[in-house]
Amino acid sequence: MATKRLTFEIDTTGGAGVSAGSNRVGVPNGRLIAVGIAYHASAPATCDFVLTCEDGVTTRTLLTLTDRNTNLPLQELMNRPMDEVGADLADSLDSPNYVHPVVAGNIVGTIAQSDDLTPTVTVEVWVEY
Repeated sequence: MATKRLTFEIDTTGGAGVSAGSNRVGVPNGRLIAVGIAYHASAPATCDFVLTCEDGVTTRTLLTLTDRNTNLPLQELMNRPMDEVGADLADSLDSPNYVHPVVAGNIVGTIAQSDDLTPTVTVEVWVEY
């Protein structure tokens, strides 16, 4: 398996405290193994950040950070595995381990409740494919 590092920036517009913006990056089919977020030095503490995956069929939320303006150092992103009907498995004998989320299509970052900044955040994602 190979890994690929992808970065993208999100600019926001709309006015102090209410600016919003989004951006996307295409990803190879694989597993999202790590995410890092670097905020602009002037980003307000009210920033809401959401990272989703759009694969052409569904949109899945991978990460949500609410009222935050401090950097998120590069770290693993893990989710609970799902059972055969799509429900999260709790830590149990069936599946005691978390897994890296499967990604395909686009990773999308969205910021709300910011100020007009360029860029408001820089997003770094690592995909194993």
